[in-house]
Amino acid sequence: MDFEPKTKLIKALLECPSMRNRDTRNTVVDNLPVDIGSNIQRNPTDKTDVTNIVNTCLDHHNGIDELIKIVRFHEDDSISMQMLDNIFNTIKTGPKSFKPEIPSTLIYLLDCEEQEEELRQKLQYHQENRPRRPFICIIHGDEEECLDEYLLFRLKEYSLCKHLGLDPNQDEKPIEKLRFNWPSNTGAVKKRFEDLLSNLDKSLADKLLDSRADPTASPRDFILKNLSKAISRYNVSVFIIYSSLHTEACGDDEPDLIRDFINFWNDYQDLPPRLFLFTCLCIKYNKGKLSFWQRHLGPGRKLEKRNNLIKNFVSNLSFDDNIHGVTLEPLPAITKKHIEDWVWTKEVCDFLSKQKIQEDQLDDLILKFRNQIYSIYEKEKANSISMNKLEGEIKGKLKILLEEVWA
Repeated sequence: MDFEPKTKLIKALLECPSMRNRDTRNTVVDNLPVDIGSNIQRNPTDKTDVTNIVNTCLDHHNGIDELIKIVRFHEDDSISMQMLDNIFNTIKTGPKSFKPEIPSTLIYLLDCEEQEEELRQKLQYHQENRPRRPFICIIHGDEEECLDEYLLFRLKEYSLCKHLGLDPNQDEKPIEKLRFNWPSNTGAVKKRFEDLLSNLDKSLADKLLDSRADPTASPRDFILKNLSKAISRYNVSVFIIYSSLHTEACGDDEPDLIRDFINFWNDYQDLPPRLFLFTCLCIKYNKGKLSFWQRHLGPGRKLEKRNNLIKNFVSNLSFDDNIHGVTLEPLPAITKKHIEDWVWTKEVCDFLSKQKIQEDQLDDLILKFRNQIYSIYEKEKANSISMNKLEGEIKGKLKILLEEVWA
C-alpha cells in the first residue's frame, strides 16, 4: 500500500474510539489472528502504535480485513466507523475514475454574438406580431464552421430556449426536430421542388405519423394537411424542421429553389396557439478537395463563383409580413478574442463550478485553460481556427485539465 492511502487509513483508525483508546486497542490486537498479533511491535505513542499495527497487518494475507472486522465489532455503525469503511473501500477498489462529460452546447457558445443578437431581434418581432406563422432561419458559412452542430447544439439547446422563455431542463423536452434531405442537383427547379416536398413528406410520414394515411394525396397537400396535427402529438412548444445544402452540389438556379422553399411556408396556414415552427436551412460553402492549380483555375473558380452567387442571394433575402425570418451573418472562424470572451462567460464558470471546482481555484483554472487553447493557435501559426478543428481540441484540453484537478 502506498504511503498516502496508508496515512488516510491510520488517521481514520485513530478517529475510532476503540483504536484511539490504548486499552480497547489492546483488545483489538488480542483478537487478531495469532500470527499477526504476536508480530506487532507495540509502541507507547498512539500514532506509532497504530502505524505498526497496520504495517504488520499489511504483511499478512487479509490482515487489514481482519483488523477492520474487529474494529467494526467494537464500533458498530458509528460515524467514525462509516468514515473508516469509506476510506478502506476506496483503497481496496481504487478511486473512481473521473471522466468529465463536456457538453457540445458549451463549446458552441463560442462567439456568434452578432448572430445571436440578429436572431433575438427577429424572434421578438415575430412573437409580438405574427407568433402563429412559421419562422424561417438561414444559417450559412464555410463548411468547416459546423453549421448543423451550431443549429442543434446552440440554437436548439440554448438560443431558442433563452429567447422564447423555455426551460431546457424540464422533464419533457420543449423542442423537437425533424430533418429532411435537400434534393440533388438533377432536373429543372420545378422538378427539384417536387423532390424537396417528397423528401419532407417522407420524413414527416416516417418520423411523426409512422405511416401515410392517404397515399393518393400529393406531398404538398399531405404536408399542409398533416404537419400541424403530427407536431401536436409531441406536446412541444417549438418544432424545428431543417435541411442542409452543400454548394458543391448546387446548380446556378439554386436561389430559385430556395425561394420556392420559403414561399411554401408563406402559403402555410396559421399554427395552433402556443406552437412555434422554426424552419431552418443550413447552407455550407464548400471549398472542394482541389489541388493548388484546380483551386485557381476551372473547378476552383467555378465553385467560388457558385459560393458567391448563393451568398449574395441569401444575404439580400427579404421576408414579407406573412412569413418572418432571418438570414444570420456567416458563421466565422474562431479567434483568440473569441476564446478570451468565452472562457469568462457565466455558462463556462457555472459548468466548472458543477465539477466541484473550488471558488478560489476557478480563476487560475480558467486562465490555465485559456492558455492551453492559445497554444493551439501558436502550434497552427494561425490567427483564426475553424470550429471543426477547434471543437475536439477544446474538449480534449478541458477534459485533461479537469482530470488533473480531480486526481
